[in-house]
Amino acid sequence: MSESNLPDFLDFHGNGGSFPPHGTITASDHGPAVVVATWIMICLMGLAVIARFGTRHTFEKDSVAIYVACVRISVS
Repeated sequence: MSESNLPDFLDFHGNGGSFPPHGTITASDHGPAVVVATWIMICLMGLAVIARFGTRHTFEKDSVAIYVACVRISVS
């Protein structure tokens, strides 16, 4: 382990310390907060799509559009 007392897989050397790889949120840099918010929204979208497909027994045009959009957003 390093001097930060973190396991090796949590010790990020790329940005000069044991901070997350997306950086630190400062007053002038909200990029890391945007990254976290984006991941949360993508996870919620995935759960909503899974719930929709789990409760519907028909597969229509709107379901295809939602599935394609979910896959496209998740891949990008």
